[in-house]
Amino acid sequence: MLLQGLVPGQSLDGVRPWVAFTQASLTWLPKGGTSLDGFFLGEARARKLPVINLETPAEQFDALDAAHPPDVVKMAVGELDAIKARHRASVDAYLAGDPEGMGASDDPSVVARYKVHYDHLFTRRNAAWLEKLVPSDGSVGLVRPDADLFIAVGAGHLTSVDNLVTALRARGFTLTRLGTPEAAPASSSSAAAVSSASRDPAPSAEASARAPVR
Repeated sequence: MLLQGLVPGQSLDGVRPWVAFTQASLTWLPKGGTSLDGFFLGEARARKLPVINLETPAEQFDALDAAHPPDVVKMAVGELDAIKARHRASVDAYLAGDPEGMGASDDPSVVARYKVHYDHLFTRRNAAWLEKLVPSDGSVGLVRPDADLFIAVGAGHLTSVDNLVTALRARGFTLTRLGTPEAAPASSSSAAAVSSASRDPAPSAEASARAPVR
C-alpha cells in the first residue's frame, strides 16, 4: 500500500520497492528519447565493439534491493516532492555540463538520512568497480596502457561520497572533463560524464570509445 500512487496508472502490488522507484523516476523525465544506458549500448553495437559489464545483473539487483529497505522507502515516499526536485536539478546540471551542480543533491543531511541507500547504491559498488578498473594490489585491471576504454556509469557514481572520480585521482590518475554532453539524449535516466584519464603528468587530449565499459 505504501507504494500505491508512486507511478500513476500502474498497480504496484507485489513489486519490489526499487523497481517501483525506478519506474517512478522514468516518469519524472521528458517524454521520448532513450536512456544513456541504451544510447551507449546502441553505439557499441553499431560499431561492433565489445561491452564489459562492471557488475552482473544479479549483483545490480541485489544492490538496488538492499538500498531500498522498508524504512528508507517510507521516508522517501514522504519526501517525494523534494526527491523529484533534487533529481531534476541533477539532470539539469548534467545537461549544462556542471559537475559541481550534479553533486549538489548529495547534501550531507540527505546522505546522513539515507545512509543505507547511499552505502549500497554508491559506496560499495564504487569500491567494487574501482578494484576491477585499477586493482589495489597492483595487478592488471581493465584500465591499462594498451587498452582504449570508454567507461559509462551513472552520474551519482561521479559525484557521491567515495565517488569514482576522487578514487581514481587518489590512485594517481589525472582526469579532465572533455566537454558538455550536447549529443546525449536529454531524457537520460542515468547520466554519465565523460573524462579523459591518464597517469601521465599531462592528461590525454581525447577520449577513445573502442571498448565501452559500463
